[in-house]
Amino acid sequence: MKYRKLYVGQWMNDKFNGYGTYYYNDGIKEYYEGYWEDGMNEGWGVMHYKDGSYYKGEWHKKKRHGQGLLMLKNGDCYEGMWMDGEKEGPGKFIYKSKRQMYEGQWSNGIPKCGTIVDITELPIYPKRKYPIPP
Repeated sequence: MKYRKLYVGQWMNDKFNGYGTYYYNDGIKEYYEGYWEDGMNEGWGVMHYKDGSYYKGEWHKKKRHGQGLLMLKNGDCYEGMWMDGEKEGPGKFIYKSKRQMYEGQWSNGIPKCGTIVDITELPIYPKRKYPIPP
């Protein structure tokens, strides 16, 4: 059975409220599971995207907002703070294919000031740090 759109969960005043799961047009591949307020993602929840990526963390008015983890299909990931759907404040971004991690401050989704570290699988190798000036 293919879903067009489906919501399973708590309902109040003709809107999604409380805990529930919303399945988007493609059914199982893209869905949000978590808390809702007045029909919008609000509080803690997990959004699974159809490309295989997911976001797990806090939401405010349907946008990533607060602490969260975004895991991309290619293995790259960001963990840190969000504001109005953008990376904002302290956070870490791991570039899996480059085996590097940026840790520092973000503003409007752009890294502003921090350090890039080479990630090695064996702990005997020293980590190289590349400071990024403000």
